[in-house]
Amino acid sequence: MPVLLIAKAELPEEAYADIAGKMTPLIREPKGLIFHAGRPDPAGGCWPGVLLGRGARRELLKRGLALKTRAGPAVYPHPGPLTWFQCVDDIEGTRARHAREDSWARERGDDRMRAERLGYPAMVELQAGQWDLAEQHAERSCETLEEGDVSGRSAYAFAWRSLIDAYRGRIDRARTTLQPLVAEAARTEKAWWGAILLSVLGFVEFAAGNHEAADDALTRMRDLLDGIGIKEALLERTEPFHIESLISLGQLDRAREVLARLEERGMTIPRAWIDVTVPRARALILAAADDPAAALSALDELDLAAAARLPFELASAWLVKGRLHRRLKQRRLAAQAFTEARTMFEQLGAPTWAQQASSELKRVGPRRRTPDELTATELRVAELAAAGMTNREVAQVTYMSAKTVEAHLASVYRKLGIRSRAQLGARVAALAPAGAPRT
Repeated sequence: MPVLLIAKAELPEEAYADIAGKMTPLIREPKGLIFHAGRPDPAGGCWPGVLLGRGARRELLKRGLALKTRAGPAVYPHPGPLTWFQCVDDIEGTRARHAREDSWARERGDDRMRAERLGYPAMVELQAGQWDLAEQHAERSCETLEEGDVSGRSAYAFAWRSLIDAYRGRIDRARTTLQPLVAEAARTEKAWWGAILLSVLGFVEFAAGNHEAADDALTRMRDLLDGIGIKEALLERTEPFHIESLISLGQLDRAREVLARLEERGMTIPRAWIDVTVPRARALILAAADDPAAALSALDELDLAAAARLPFELASAWLVKGRLHRRLKQRRLAAQAFTEARTMFEQLGAPTWAQQASSELKRVGPRRRTPDELTATELRVAELAAAGMTNREVAQVTYMSAKTVEAHLASVYRKLGIRSRAQLGARVAALAPAGAPRT
């Protein structure tokens, strides 16, 4: 990330433990341009305030870009502005800026620069829902960069490809790619690169349903950033899914802390992705606190027009909304929300989440059952209880109240003709065929 405040070949290699002290003078007396690897960054004046969590002085970006324009087309196009446009979800701005920078590199035969810069459009196309195009950019970038040293800035390309892999359901390749890069960053004490890689690894584990591993990766990420004085990493977007993992782990107080950080980030530097994910995050926490009606009201604050520009986030909101309606026994509304979510996930090519929506839809859809047959919800509750979860833990994972879980278990015991959890495991194992999906 182009954030060095003094000339150096790669930062934040390790952004210096006293990064705040080095930034403060620049915040008080902005110079317009900051140098990185000996080259001026037109966006440089923005970075000190950004990294310290004090906000962005956008007028400095405008001034830097004006200076760059006056300098003429032959001047090296620093990636600072491109980074900024991508991180604030300026999709059109990123596309336009990348086209100019790619043209500059192509004219000079700089294939490595072209490959590195492809990561920016890859990420904005991912956010914009153009996943096939995002994947093409990421694959092309990695094909070129893997021929040389894969570390520092070059590692971004492989992190972004792994992120796309996780969305697409290719968990094994994502892990195989990321784990050695994370280890190398730790070995060489490159905290910035390690933090960004861990942010992606956290999402990979979240997508795999491994919430403990997701929490571990994101906790390590936060420790690294705190260690180098960075409050706002800009590139990482971890809070929304970290909240889901923490709720699944029964750590509601920590989920609230993460929500507070997300809200603070949104107030300091407004961004579309934060505006779109905050209502869902609030809803999840309210639902985990046994207030589904308030959760639904919180989710209704979502600006659907803004969310439509980030379709995965919109689909995720529909999925949560369906679960809330189901919990409130509003089956028709739940089915509508799940159908919407499933359609959007299928269009994106997100199989993990499409399967979740399909499974939820089956739970609320009409189906004739024999009197002693477990419903999909009862089977899910029984499976979790048989796995050793307490009623409260089951409630948090399934977005139900503890009383609702108790009622479902009572029904399960009656239908199965058992009286205790000790008998539950064997009976549940006999009910589900091998390989049956968990809903």
